[in-house]
Amino acid sequence: MGNAYARLGLILFAGSLLAGCLSDDDPIQSPDYTQDIAIDIETAAISGDFTLNTGSFPASICQRGQIFVRDAQNLALTRLAETWGGGYAGIRIIKGTYDSVYGWLDGNLVPQNLQSTVATGAVIDADQVWDIDVPRVIVVPTFTLDGGAFPASPYESADFFLRPDGGSALIPLGRTHLQPADNVMVTPGTYDVIYSITAGELLPQNRSAVVMRSVDIATPPHALNIDIRTAQVSGNWRLAVDGVLGTFPASVYEHGEFRLRTDDGDSVSLGPTYTSIGAVRVITGTYDLVYRHIDGELVPKNYDAVILADRVLQTPVVLLEATVDAWTAIPNLTLNGGPFPGSVYETAELLIRDQDTGAATLLANTHNPPDELLLVEGIYDTIYRHVGGTIVPQNKMAELDIDVVIDSVGESLDIDVDAATVTGQFALNGAGFIQSPYEFAEFRLYPSGGGAGIQLGDTYYDPEPVVIVAGDYDVVYTHVGGTLVPRNPHHVLLADQAYAADAVIDVNVLTRQVRPAFTLDGQAFPDAPFQQGDFYLRGNHMDDSVRIGSSNAAAETTVVIRGAYDALYRHVDGLSVPLNSESVVGAVQVN
Repeated sequence: MGNAYARLGLILFAGSLLAGCLSDDDPIQSPDYTQDIAIDIETAAISGDFTLNTGSFPASICQRGQIFVRDAQNLALTRLAETWGGGYAGIRIIKGTYDSVYGWLDGNLVPQNLQSTVATGAVIDADQVWDIDVPRVIVVPTFTLDGGAFPASPYESADFFLRPDGGSALIPLGRTHLQPADNVMVTPGTYDVIYSITAGELLPQNRSAVVMRSVDIATPPHALNIDIRTAQVSGNWRLAVDGVLGTFPASVYEHGEFRLRTDDGDSVSLGPTYTSIGAVRVITGTYDLVYRHIDGELVPKNYDAVILADRVLQTPVVLLEATVDAWTAIPNLTLNGGPFPGSVYETAELLIRDQDTGAATLLANTHNPPDELLLVEGIYDTIYRHVGGTIVPQNKMAELDIDVVIDSVGESLDIDVDAATVTGQFALNGAGFIQSPYEFAEFRLYPSGGGAGIQLGDTYYDPEPVVIVAGDYDVVYTHVGGTLVPRNPHHVLLADQAYAADAVIDVNVLTRQVRPAFTLDGQAFPDAPFQQGDFYLRGNHMDDSVRIGSSNAAAETTVVIRGAYDALYRHVDGLSVPLNSESVVGAVQVN
């Protein structure tokens, strides 16, 4: 860990309490002693010009981008300046390796990319001139529909976009009813072309269709000819309930919806099940036909279920014929082998998630499950979600190790939720925590596979038993208020602990006071109020970042949990201190 150009020294300071010989109580293990941390940051001053394809950027605030440097170690972006000023001067950054990054702000005479890497691997190890040239390509787009012109009407219109490879920010290419489209300036690279309907019923109804993939835009000017091929899709749907073939109810109160969906996430509605489906125009390609429940009990309850997979829609006219096979299922929900509480105040929800699509469907409330319901044939995972009360498990979203198979009539959905009752016991350096609402911290359980935390207890109130779904958890400490308890916001005390049965969770939080001393290139930081950087210690989780002081303030002590940390610097204000938005400047072992 740590920047190769940042020096960090550690001094263990026993203070005035250390007099004479050490006793068996090692002072390094006692929280009464302060650990001094010396942090020296080595920097370089950089200046340079910003150019656009080796020429000048527009000198206009209405035609501008901005230039960043990106720390190659932690990918943090630091802004240098806007392009309309022509360059930058005397910017101080921490020595290291950086990429240069361009970002669009305004106007069409500069590249439209919201974030584009210009160059990589610049080593900044001394004061230097660093000129940054942003390459650009003029894109000349044309749009056609099945080889002909798009309607010249704002009421029948769609948008086209460029999406950079590996990115999500879209660059507008133009609207179909405004022809010819304006030229668009971008940085060279690989892009997808995206189509999105904005108005009308005659055009393809896709809202996020990838119509060209991995287009190499490199040589200016780049003629981009986009021709959309379409198909008219209609459907003929049947519903088979418990093996008996029939039709969907002709009622708005008992219906679902069919959609076409691509692997890219594009989705087109084909209409509800209670009426006949007219032809819908879509872009040719490969789709899944997906059923979604809207209302009622006589149609399957699935939120999303694939009825036809990987259907290639290529011909101008397509008729999709599909039968939805649904089966009557009878929920049998238990908690540790017994009944769930029959109270609306002590309740949870059980969901099933389609193993093909990942879509979750509400199966039942635990306090009042339905006698039966219709589900599309398939294999599902089960999920538990707490709603209210303390008798049922507190998990906001817990995956149960239970597969549900729906493939026959009267399927009994036997779902037993294994639960454990855990009680926390919390100590601070072997003794009790301070009993004060102003010196306060919480303890939480986080599922090891990810998910929301469950409060285990806090340092002020006596701990209460907590019911959880049996499984593996991290035990996490979270500072709430005060300066005498550790300031860590998310420190993992115990990782991947298995709780399969009732248990007491004993936690002894070992702490240390740390006192930092900051220097800049071997000298004192400026003490002006508007020249400031802040320092942090980041522990064993990305969210465990503890502020330990400012570069322009007197040293102060901070209580933290013992362990290994990265030391971080973050710019706050001024040009006399490094501008880095975040930089790892060393490794600290708090003993």
